[in-house]
Amino acid sequence: MNRVVLGVHLSCPAGGDYTADGNAALVVDGVPVVAIAQERVSRCKYDGGFAEAARYCLQAAGIGIGDVDVVAVSTFGRPDVADAAENVEMTSEITRTLGAGPRVEVVASHHLAHAAAAAAQCPYDRALVAVIDNEGSVIGRRTAGPLWAHALERTSYYLLDGEDLRLVARDHDGPGEVGYGKAYSKVTRYAGFAGYQESGKTMALAAFGDRARFAAVPFFRAADDGHPWTTLGNSEDGLTDLAKFFVEQGVPLPPPRRAGDRFDPAHLDLAAWCQTGLEESVGRRIAGLAAEHDVRAICGAGGVFLNSVMNRSLQDRLQTPDVFVPPSPADAGLALGAAAWSIWRSTGVRPRWTPNPYLGAPYDGGAITAAIAASDLVATTVLDPVAAAVSDLRAGRIIGWFDGRSEHGPRALGNRSILADPSDPWAREMLNNRVKHREWFRPYAPVVPESRAHEVFDLPGPVPF
Repeated sequence: MNRVVLGVHLSCPAGGDYTADGNAALVVDGVPVVAIAQERVSRCKYDGGFAEAARYCLQAAGIGIGDVDVVAVSTFGRPDVADAAENVEMTSEITRTLGAGPRVEVVASHHLAHAAAAAAQCPYDRALVAVIDNEGSVIGRRTAGPLWAHALERTSYYLLDGEDLRLVARDHDGPGEVGYGKAYSKVTRYAGFAGYQESGKTMALAAFGDRARFAAVPFFRAADDGHPWTTLGNSEDGLTDLAKFFVEQGVPLPPPRRAGDRFDPAHLDLAAWCQTGLEESVGRRIAGLAAEHDVRAICGAGGVFLNSVMNRSLQDRLQTPDVFVPPSPADAGLALGAAAWSIWRSTGVRPRWTPNPYLGAPYDGGAITAAIAASDLVATTVLDPVAAAVSDLRAGRIIGWFDGRSEHGPRALGNRSILADPSDPWAREMLNNRVKHREWFRPYAPVVPESRAHEVFDLPGPVPF
């Protein structure tokens, strides 16, 4: 058996319950062979556990835990000190859950795991790796109080140079500070959505808001040394602090929207303000660091890089297509980061993986037939599925497409996709109301062959993920 590394990410601060985005990945002889988010196996949205995902990976590869050499673990909300008691305890938890045998290695830094994931999948020898998310690891030892009251990883920048990856800057890391991810999640909740997991709704809503309405209110200011900062603080409910921030600017907000209520125009404008501020501040900071370290390529990791509008604005600001974001840049892709870190540390050589979003387990015809038989579906075999799908799409029908291995990451990229005709002006309404049961303002991604993308989109380069 070749060297086998099982990466797992468990989203569980010490002494707390699993929160979100647990996942596992299996790397055999330096090559990722399978990766899956826990939620895809447990069918529980945002499941923060790891056990079912890890067993799924082992089963897909036809091996047991005894065949694994190393279990590489990432987490969040714990100290970035390897010998901290809660990190040592986590080693025991992994062994209790998966079984004895492999050595357990803990990536103490949440942001380092993110950076390793991006560095292992990017095509560059030299790049600035930006890690931007809600919250990462506690910096130093834990003290009393809520997590946000600690010094925390919130925004980190690493320089990738060949086989070397080193931290070159941190922002928003002081006790009680607010970083980009937390600020965006506050606006998301104020607009009536359920926290940072639904920040994509805020990004979509921003397109309908007036970016000029709150333009005089600074989202993040730039200090003389380039560090962005904000006077936005924290509160127990996470909402009164945002209202207080705007009152201090002399621009009171309407009350927070409750889920299901109609939108006040100010909520749309607030989303637009937040999106604009994010693009401007992140773009300014990354441009400054790229110039300081003389790099032309940017890698993005962390949940904030799921903001595809921001990613495109970075390309425009830097005037380069070389802004790389892996298929699963948020915490649901951290198992690959933990595995990459473990391999990198043990060999001294950076893993160089061709980014592949199709890392779910394969299914043969027998498995598909068995799944259909266990359901209440009526199945008909067609000789040419593509031709049948085209005919249905042209007739205005909606297609559920299942092909090959499932996607690793939150995007439907053709293997597990809902398809509709984008030339039909009612297609989006049908999808939102009858299939997805989601808000009217949510967009869908038109899909075209890469060779013809220039006919439809204004793109500086391919966007495969």
